[in-house]
Amino acid sequence: MIKIPLVQPAIAQVPKLKALGGKILMTACYDAVQCLTAIALEADYLAPYLGRMQAKDIDALAHLNAMKMISRGSGCEVLAASIKSL
Repeated sequence: MIKIPLVQPAIAQVPKLKALGGKILMTACYDAVQCLTAIALEADYLAPYLGRMQAKDIDALAHLNAMKMISRGSGCEVLAASIKSL
């Protein structure tokens, strides 16, 4: 599995890495809209950073629920990361 942050320079490399046949985990996700990018790149997994989102006063659980709905049936599995508390 290759971990790739959801930032432009790294995103540009995803198609090349995906072509090598490895699983792709998109990390550093802070917004449900980024889920669309991960799906478009055919990422296997998406890791939203819940603890960091909460630290920035972002409604982490709302975004997580939206990501789960957006990714349903896409082949991209949402795996919550950086969980400090619920």
